[in-house]
Amino acid sequence: MKRMLVFLMMLAALALGRKAPGEETAPANIQIVSEPGVQIYLDDALKGETNEAQGGLILHNLAPGNHTLQAVKPGFPPRAKSVTLTPGQTQVLNLSPFVAAPAAAAGSAPAEPPPAEAPAGDGRTSLAVYPIKPAGTDAALAQAMTALLTSKLTPSPKLRVLEEAMLKTVIERQGLNASDACDDSSCQVDIGKLVKAQKLVTGNLVKFGNKYILSLKLIDIQSGTTDFSTEDKCSCSEDQLDGLVAVAAVKLRNHFGEDLPVPEIEAAPAEAVPAPAPASSVAPAPTSAFGPIPPGKARLFMYWKENTIPMQNFVGIPIDRKMVSQFGHHQECVILDLDAGSHWLGYRAGEGADLAAVAGASYYAEMTTTGKALIHWAFSIVPETQAAPWLSSCHQPATNRFGKTMKK
Repeated sequence: MKRMLVFLMMLAALALGRKAPGEETAPANIQIVSEPGVQIYLDDALKGETNEAQGGLILHNLAPGNHTLQAVKPGFPPRAKSVTLTPGQTQVLNLSPFVAAPAAAAGSAPAEPPPAEAPAGDGRTSLAVYPIKPAGTDAALAQAMTALLTSKLTPSPKLRVLEEAMLKTVIERQGLNASDACDDSSCQVDIGKLVKAQKLVTGNLVKFGNKYILSLKLIDIQSGTTDFSTEDKCSCSEDQLDGLVAVAAVKLRNHFGEDLPVPEIEAAPAEAVPAPAPASSVAPAPTSAFGPIPPGKARLFMYWKENTIPMQNFVGIPIDRKMVSQFGHHQECVILDLDAGSHWLGYRAGEGADLAAVAGASYYAEMTTTGKALIHWAFSIVPETQAAPWLSSCHQPATNRFGKTMKK
């Protein structure tokens, strides 16, 4: 009897078109981009009204397959569109503004809805520049380079560059932060679709020591694939980064058919050879005077600059939350060879500095200690010119405590 009931239940499930466990498909979503005040119907069921907060309306957990979507606004003829939803995907629909004449009187032919916005008819490619993402450098600097890149692409006769403010508005409407809005290309492509761009430029600005690297990608919005990429670098100051942007902009414009000469990236000016130092001063020793840097290592020159702890004649040097060495006295400089990669100069949060160490490179840091019962460290990465007064006194540490983890 029990087996018969189970069999009948299975037949009933098949008759209702239900799927067996494990055959369920992921739901789909629709993101409608529209002015506020538009009522949205899906298969004749009211789903909600577009609003400013969402930049339209987002419909979640919809059944994949074919549906009919209607957009209704009082005083205007309704609009209908067939949509096919793919499991697990979000389909973006852009509704053009309701600017047509009011609905026709009874008995007359309904007015046609206004057409969707089309790309520029002059043969130019519509392009948006996505906020450049910083790594190891200031976010404000990356933001300034985004604006500069946009301005250098705008004069191109091959491109119709969208305003930076338009892209920022759309990003904010999605509840994202323009500085780190999307880390994956699919999210960035969705933003590009919302502003109706054909191409989207994304990029990263990375700083390693005194070197800046600007890498850009050109993404096709329709296919989501990368059409073109470029990477340019310079050992330069922030004041010279406009040259890095100029080179990248010319390469992008030439990709679209222009024939512009690629400018040279201006290198940092060589430091003038100083006059012989007076007998009372000490000339800094060149970093090569301290022997070769081991393979796979970076060299760190650490200087105990300031100390406000009474009777404190020595102090440990914490790197990556470990006591790697120690100073024997205030205003001492020691040399540390670190593995290439990312390091944290410090122990407690807010009392240190990040170091992205490149193999074979040299770095210079100054340390300050404060406190009484509890020692507090403060570190700052400085250029070689600032380290010059104390660089000549640097030496290998007399006492090492490599691998000894500090007590919390």
